[in-house]
Amino acid sequence: MNTPLAKMTTAEMLAEYNKLSGRSAKKFSSRAAGEKLLGEQRVKRALEAELSKPSKVKLAESVDAKDARIAKEQRAAKKNTAPAWPFADKVAKAKAAAKEEKKVTFTDQFGTVAEEAEPKARKESTSRSAGIKESWNDHKVAAERSTRTHVHVVGHGEFKSVAEAFKKLGLPLSSHIKFRMELKKAKHKKFEHGDVAYNFNTISK
Repeated sequence: MNTPLAKMTTAEMLAEYNKLSGRSAKKFSSRAAGEKLLGEQRVKRALEAELSKPSKVKLAESVDAKDARIAKEQRAAKKNTAPAWPFADKVAKAKAAAKEEKKVTFTDQFGTVAEEAEPKARKESTSRSAGIKESWNDHKVAAERSTRTHVHVVGHGEFKSVAEAFKKLGLPLSSHIKFRMELKKAKHKKFEHGDVAYNFNTISK
């Protein structure tokens, strides 16, 4: 295959060309055509052989990956074999006592004094819900809650709520809840934003 073309007979070139190309040519149209075709096949095979060789870059990457894996395994092994903290049992017992005694003070492995308390029962939220439910039996409270309060802003018209007024007038919504509560009590209240003052009045529907 490395024999110079000039030293080969046409028959030898034809045999090598058929072998490299996988064809069954009977002859070349000319000696020059045969040299050209065989030369192209030799170059093609040389490139294929070069591309099939292992990449040095890929080999280097695999070595780095292996080193990283080994380092990770060593760190994990070191962590798993670390000696147990000698006061771990005491802290566990203190935490258990906290649940039984509702509150206990203990020192953790960093010397930090901490307290754990048993979660409060949900009596407060239950009582609050019951209180709200009971308050609806008060006709005055029920009437006030059921009343839909619209607002009128002088010079800007009527709105279904303070929130709607704030949105349409471009006022800061973060302030509307507090202002609504104050307006509901006072019936008339001024809200200032920048250099503009907005006069609100409640309208019961």
